[in-house]
Parts: sequence; C-alpha cells; structure tokens
Amino acid sequence: MKTIEFNNEKYEVPQSWDEVSLEQQIKVSTDAEHFTTDTTKRIAIISGYMGIKPEVLRHAHIQKVAPLFKHLKFIATPIPEKPVAEFSFEGNDYFVAQNLVEQEFQDFVSLENALQGTQGDLLRALPLVIAILAKRRTEDGFETIDDYDVEARAQAFKKLPISIANGIGVFFYTSVSTFTEISPLFSQPTKLVETKANSVLNTLKPQAGQGLLMRWLLGVSRNYVSFIKKNASKYFTSTAPKSYMRRWKIACKNWRLRKRKDRTFI
Repeated sequence: MKTIEFNNEKYEVPQSWDEVSLEQQIKVSTDAEHFTTDTTKRIAIISGYMGIKPEVLRHAHIQKVAPLFKHLKFIATPIPEKPVAEFSFEGNDYFVAQNLVEQEFQDFVSLENALQGTQGDLLRALPLVIAILAKRRTEDGFETIDDYDVEARAQAFKKLPISIANGIGVFFYTSVSTFTEISPLFSQPTKLVETKANSVLNTLKPQAGQGLLMRWLLGVSRNYVSFIKKNASKYFTSTAPKSYMRRWKIACKNWRLRKRKDRTFI
C-alpha cells in the first residue's frame, strides 16, 4: 500500500491487484455502470481504489485529479486469471472441488439463489459463490454448507484479494464450461444411457466363426446391457436442472465481458 495526500486528507492506495479487495473491485465495477461518460467512469475508478469520495473528486480541480492515476499504474495490467482451486485466508485453508459434479445438490440450489439475488451478476455474487464452493477440511473430509453460516463467510470473503477471488471465479467459469459439456448426464440421463447402451450392444453382436461359449457370453452380456437400458429411468431420481447451467454459463460469460469493458476506461 502507498499513502498519498489529497486535499489535506491521507489515503491508502493499493499498488498491485494483491492489495485490492473483492469488495473494492465490486464497488469500482458497480459505480462505473452508473456513470455515463468516460470522465465520470474514471472518477468511479479513482474513488473505488483510493477511497476518495466521488463528490470530492467532482469538485476538485482537474489539475489535481489527473495526476492521481500515476498512483494506480497496476490497473493498466489485467487482473490475474490463473485458476485458483485452493487458498489460505485469515489462518484457514480452503479448497474448491475440482469439478461441479463433486458438489452436493444443495450447493447447486445455493449457487442458483446467489445468482438470482444479483440478477445474474457473477462479480457481485462472487463472495457468496466462493462461500458456497470453498470448503475447509474436516476429520471426515470437507465441510458442507450445513456446517457454517454461508452469509457470514461471504461477508468475510469480501476482503479476499481480487487476485485470489478472480482466480476462483475463473476456476468456477471453467468448471461451468466443462460441466455444460457433460450436462446431458444431468438433463437427459436416460437418453445418454440409451445412446451408450446402443453403442455397447453393437460391439457385443455375435460374429461368424465364434464358438458356442463365446456366443453364450455375448448373449448374457447383451441381456444385461439391455436390462440396464430398459430400466435406466429408475436409477435417476434427481437431476440438476438445465436452467441452472444455462444461467451460470450466461452469468460467467457476462462477467468476463464486463471485466474487459471495465478496463477500457483505465
């Protein structure tokens, strides 16, 4: 952090993305959306990162405001986008499941509620998303969201460096993208099983010249696969709705577009 003085007041200014909190980044992006010109959007950037109130900047002389950007050189570089699957925060280690398939169904519901609460804005939902996805280790494995206050943890995670929070967001985005590729398993499980079963049945067709024992084994195997194919629907009693994945994918896409848009005003 760097201490600067502006209008006889001192402010702590971050000098890298590691010193910018998730809460600060949310404020910068949210405020920038409410301004209509490039000049006023720049005011939102200075205010968000330096903590100087917008009304103070508006009434300040341009010759005093313009030099402030020299203290924010780091924002000319992209926010780190290396996926983060584990991190330490306030003395605790947290781990994010390697893919969404490993999450409990109640996590899907909570993630859906988080996105609905922010009208699909993933950046504003990110504190809650991280609180839902990131778990501590326990003697039995990992926490579930029944073990802690998700809202309280989300509030704490607003203090995460944006370099870590953004990395978790990238990890989440990648997981959603990967998950949507295999989402037929959740949205149309019986159809997927039927397709795979037909493929296996084709490979189990008896061939000319095979002995009686081989033909018998192939027949038994075909009957077993046919049984699974016929009764597949009984084995799938709950699924993750397709709408969840559609909304998450749209939210993640908008989040990445929004980050690029924010940087055009730097």
